[in-house]
Amino acid sequence: MTGSGSSKLQAAIEDVASPDADTRAAAMDTLAGLAVVEAAPFLRQGLRDTDERVRSHAARGLVRIGHAEALPACLSTIDDNPDELHLDLTPSVHALGEMGIEAIAPLLELMSSGKRDTRMHAQRALEMIVARRFGFRPGRGFPDVNAESAARRVWVDNGGYEFSANAGDRNASIVLWRRWLANVRSERP
Repeated sequence: MTGSGSSKLQAAIEDVASPDADTRAAAMDTLAGLAVVEAAPFLRQGLRDTDERVRSHAARGLVRIGHAEALPACLSTIDDNPDELHLDLTPSVHALGEMGIEAIAPLLELMSSGKRDTRMHAQRALEMIVARRFGFRPGRGFPDVNAESAARRVWVDNGGYEFSANAGDRNASIVLWRRWLANVRSERP
């Protein structure tokens, strides 16, 4: 890293230890945005912070650098730092939605959670994964109406999981999603 990038990195690293949560959150957001491997130890440290903004940015940063701990970090911070206008979305929901198939099995576990928000966040991440499988891209949408219809059909065919439904309906849908996932994995080369 050269020039302003390395000075931003150094400043953010120094701010990670600040007693002020706003400063730590801004520092972690900068480290996540820089997406450099050198930030990994500080991103991992951020996962243990008392402030949920710091933890959520740390998890996002681990995803951006392709760190081995990215998936568990996002799963553990799935409820942290929800968007004030869209409480169903958190930085980790977005990151999990970009991870694809590897994130589905643990998301299915979270969809059985006793916590309503956790189920909601896991559902949103799974919806994002399914949509991306059919070509959806944020800001652009689906490539065509057939792709959108196919994504919706997969959701309905797998029980139309709804985080606020009764436990029996949720569990029946999760069984279908596990079967779908097994089929998808068997199709991969």
